[in-house]
Amino acid sequence: MLSHLAQRYIRCCKYTKSGPAFRPPHDAKRGHMTMSTPDQNALFKTINDDFAVAGQLDPGQIPAIAEAGFKTVICNRPDGEAPAEPQFDAISAAASAAGLETRYIPVSNQVGLTPENVTEMKVALAELPGPVLAYCRSGARSAKLYEIAAG
Repeated sequence: MLSHLAQRYIRCCKYTKSGPAFRPPHDAKRGHMTMSTPDQNALFKTINDDFAVAGQLDPGQIPAIAEAGFKTVICNRPDGEAPAEPQFDAISAAASAAGLETRYIPVSNQVGLTPENVTEMKVALAELPGPVLAYCRSGARSAKLYEIAAG
């Protein structure tokens, strides 16, 4: 039996073409990615079948992320951005123990996205197994980086 947290993750991973939760991953009318999730209280938001974003993760959440079917975790939050938050090394160790791949592509809140960030994300998406969960403080930088890299 799955824990309540794992059930929420699995419920949020479902991306169906019917029902009120469906929105296509790309909104051509507005020219940008849209995020859709059936559970607005979810810990992550599904972009498409292969990619989702989340706010800051905790190492204790990693087993549930693996149970939900993710194969890779990408960190877009620079270490030290918030002193009390877990550093990438702690997330990476928990992910490795759960059998997940990781990649560190920090996007500074002050500088914003750089061409190097986009290149690193393109390489990561090509090399690493999916589905991928990327995180930063709120998920917004991860979503924007994915939109540009996948575009």
